[in-house]
Amino acid sequence: KIAEKAAEVLENPVIITNAAYKVLAINDAGEKVEDPVFDSALQSGYCSAESIRIFEYEGITEKVLQTEHAFLLSTGLAEKIPRVLAKVMVNGKVAAYVGVLQVKRKITRQDLNMTELLCQILQKEIERDAALLDPTNIIYESIIRDVLSGQITTPFVLQERLKASRWMTKKYFRCTLIATYNQYKQIDNISYLVNKISATL
Repeated sequence: KIAEKAAEVLENPVIITNAAYKVLAINDAGEKVEDPVFDSALQSGYCSAESIRIFEYEGITEKVLQTEHAFLLSTGLAEKIPRVLAKVMVNGKVAAYVGVLQVKRKITRQDLNMTELLCQILQKEIERDAALLDPTNIIYESIIRDVLSGQITTPFVLQERLKASRWMTKKYFRCTLIATYNQYKQIDNISYLVNKISATL
């Protein structure tokens, strides 16, 4: 709802990701957005490995981290579609990134101020909702959580996330989810888990 309202007020597409580049919310403001970063995020729910590589190569990530306020980026990756970038801080750590793409109308100084306000609103929401507060900004930890919770559903998205994290798994790496509910109360959890893992393997 916040992203929808922000896109309406800013009259431009809005993307909000957590610190591990997972999309928390995205809204195209009713426009066709021809931007590879926005498009891949809209399709998969994550920023692509290529996008993250470009953010790092062009120093965009570092600039967002070092800049206190929202700023307009209009070079390199953003040459064709300028964008406002900002970060949301919670408990002294980056909890989210915000992007506003100049698609529908030209970005103004007031839009920068509105993006700052959006970041403040998001900060309050993330502080209130522990589920939104990703305890890490390490991408591979985010991948493990998303795989276990069933949020990564296609091999392509998993491969993109692995590339983005630069995490090279071993050939036989597998991830297995084992339900910890024990219907037989007399069996202790350790025995239950050992038996369950053995049966699964």
